[in-house]
This record gives sequence, C-alpha cells and structure tokens, in this order.
Amino acid sequence: MTAPTDPEQTSRSRPILPVAVLATAVLVGLATVLWRPGAASEAAAPAPDPATSTACADDVKVMFERKVFCPGNRVEVFKFAGTAKPADTGHPVEVVTDAGRIATVLGAAPSPVTGAPQLARVRWDGQDWPDVNGDSVTLPAFESTIHADHIRLAN
Repeated sequence: MTAPTDPEQTSRSRPILPVAVLATAVLVGLATVLWRPGAASEAAAPAPDPATSTACADDVKVMFERKVFCPGNRVEVFKFAGTAKPADTGHPVEVVTDAGRIATVLGAAPSPVTGAPQLARVRWDGQDWPDVNGDSVTLPAFESTIHADHIRLAN
C-alpha cells in the first residue's frame, strides 16, 4: 500500500489534537505568568527611597502601597495618568498627563473613594502639553491632583 499523494488527505491524517493541546497549554502558561494584578506598576515604579521621601508629618504624606511622598519632593509621571482639567490648567480643553511630566508635591489630598491620602496635590512645571485634540500647548505652572500610583521620585 502506498502513502496518499493528495495534500488534503495528507493534512487530514496528521494528528491535530496534540498540537492544539500544546498550543493551549503554552498560551495559558504565558497568560498566567504575564497577567498578575499590579505587576506592571511594581516593575515600573519601585518604592522611593525612604530617606528622601518619608521625612514629613503624617498629615501631609501622600501614601499608596509602598510609596510615600512628602511636600517638596520632585516627581515625574511614569505612566499615563488621564487628563488635567480646564479648571486646573486654564486651557479650554483637557491636556494629557502622560509619562515624563514633572511636578513638585505640595501635599496630600484624600481619595474620593477611600478617604486615604493617595492623591498628591502637585504644582506642575511650566511645560508643553498635548491636549486631547492632538495639539501641543505651552502652559505655565499650575496645580492639580494626581494619584500616587502614577508618579515616582524624579531624578
């Protein structure tokens, strides 16, 4: 008896189940390793140096997970943090608070959800900002709040 020469018959005779099982196992394993709540923020923003960030009174500390910021700390945004509103910026449309923005911590503000001091009241340096329409606008220094999960000590 000879082997089939028709390509359709040859592909049908191959075992598909082991390949499918292997592919599924690889995908599930990869997803399990990669998907871990908080893993991205832990890797991107290590805890700040306690000697430079925790030397302030508890009532003005900004605290979230292992992060602590005090008034006067220079911070930078390390991941997208939403938008700054016209009421804060004076610009007619919202501006994008993306990575690389620099500010100075002024103090803590309570989270509207938990009441914990997880929001930092900051004064943003005068800098160019992208607005939500895609335009670039130069804004003078202004104040707003940002969640501590989006910032780290600036170098």
